Amino acid sequence: MISLCNQNDIQLEEKEKREKELRAKIIQEVEEYKVTFYDKRTLNVDTNKVQNREREKVRFKRNIFSQHILCALLLLERNST
Repeated sequence: MISLCNQNDIQLEEKEKREKELRAKIIQEVEEYKVTFYDKRTLNVDTNKVQNREREKVRFKRNIFSQHILCALLLLERNST
């Protein structure tokens, strides 16, 4: 009976050790995933900022161009009357 209890204790300790190692491995993988995720997210945010700036520049140039055309049309209209 004592031998069976000792054997059960040993098996239980081994199982707990495996579970602890597995838990530690999972936690490590989660931490690595978080670092990778935030690195990718930061890169994505930075890329979006650059792309948005470029879009705004294009929009601004189009707006200026449109204003110049409107002014030219108004001047032509005034000169033709």
